[in-house]
Amino acid sequence: MEKLEKKILQKVYFWEAKRTAFDLFLKMILFFSTGLFLMILSQIFFEILKEQKTLDLLNFFNEDFEVAKRYFLDNIFIFFFEVPKFLLLLILLFLVIFSLVILTLFKNYYILKNKIKSFLKFFKKL
Repeated sequence: MEKLEKKILQKVYFWEAKRTAFDLFLKMILFFSTGLFLMILSQIFFEILKEQKTLDLLNFFNEDFEVAKRYFLDNIFIFFFEVPKFLLLLILLFLVIFSLVILTLFKNYYILKNKIKSFLKFFKKL
């Protein structure tokens, strides 16, 4: 009976270890892939803004305060209309996914750490 309990417990530990490793692996893959896509898309976004010379609109801040205040809304509207919106939405989507993955990793850090410690203790006994 004791061997059967030990065998069942071992199978449960192996199953939990595989599940935890797969979960951690999947979160790391998601973390790195969204981070990579976020970097690539933001680089493309800024290249488009440089080609269109949209960032030159920010030079009006170097002007006199009255001039900057007078044309502030006009420059904001021009900037808004020249920004590639679909690319900006993709960047925001990947940013949300990236931050959600980071939040879940931080939230479950101690749980994962304790699971890994208990798995290592169990497998050292075997």
